[in-house]
Amino acid sequence: ELTRPEYDDSQWEKVDNPYLWGQQLGGEWWGLNGAVMYRRTVIIPDEWEGRDLRLRLGITDDRDDTYFNGERLGGTRGNRRERNYDIPGGLVRAGRNVVAVRIWSSQGEGGFRADPERMRIELPEPIRLYRSDWDYEYFFAGDEPYRFRKW
Repeated sequence: ELTRPEYDDSQWEKVDNPYLWGQQLGGEWWGLNGAVMYRRTVIIPDEWEGRDLRLRLGITDDRDDTYFNGERLGGTRGNRRERNYDIPGGLVRAGRNVVAVRIWSSQGEGGFRADPERMRIELPEPIRLYRSDWDYEYFFAGDEPYRFRKW
């Protein structure tokens, strides 16, 4: 299967990302609706082996299914939502790992809409706790509310 690390993708065309399909093809994107599979080999440092990680893809257009070492991490519909997936530590090994992303586009351009610096694998931030009587200036613009827990 295309998402498995052992799959031989050596004959695949290499593309720069993140780009929308039209940008990759010099502006010729009409009629390119459908699905495209992307694969990326990433090297995980020894000290991250077995640890939970977070994969950040930015935004894809329109829908994605995302895999890490052949295991599905999740999928998201809509071209305005950030793709952030948790990678369970049991899938993480030091050295070579494979991220595979299948993108579907039903209209317009498909592909990645992210800034390159937003596409990364990282250690997840610790969950921040807050009390409802604290000043809301504690939250900063662009923060992700799902990371907060009330106590």
